[in-house]
This record gives sequence, C-alpha cells and structure tokens, in this order.
Amino acid sequence: MLSIKYDPFNAAFIAWYIGGFGLIGALIFVFFISHKRVWAMIERKGGNEFEVVFGGNANRNQLAFGDKFKTIVESVTSNSIEKLN
Repeated sequence: MLSIKYDPFNAAFIAWYIGGFGLIGALIFVFFISHKRVWAMIERKGGNEFEVVFGGNANRNQLAFGDKFKTIVESVTSNSIEKLN
C-alpha cells in the first residue's frame, strides 16, 4: 500500500485545484464547443489536369455544416472554372 507521510511543500491542494479546473475546462471544450473540419485532397491526373476531392466532418449540427460545406465547394469550383476561362 502506498502512503505519503510527509509533504515538504504542502502543495497537494494545488495539484487538486489544477487537476479539477483542467478537467472542467476539458469537458467544456469537448461537449460545448463545436468542432468542424474540412479537407481537400489534390491529385495530378495529367499535364495540367488535377482532381480535387473534398471531405468534411462536424460533431454538432451536421445539417448546417452540410449547407456550409456545399457553399465552400461551390465557391472553390466556380472560382477555378472562372480562372480557367
């Protein structure tokens, strides 16, 4: 059995407070803040031809993220088509 008889710094309460506030902060971050990710993979198909594949993920409100993701993809594809012409 592990037993601590003497703490020369009397700092055990600091570890409890730091750990407790850290745990509360981590839980707030994980459960109350929305995380959204968007990826783009670019592959060369030929001389000047490229294929871009988009992907995305959200942990909350997937319907709103889907709408935002569609606007991102449409803006990127419309800008690239205008630059080619």
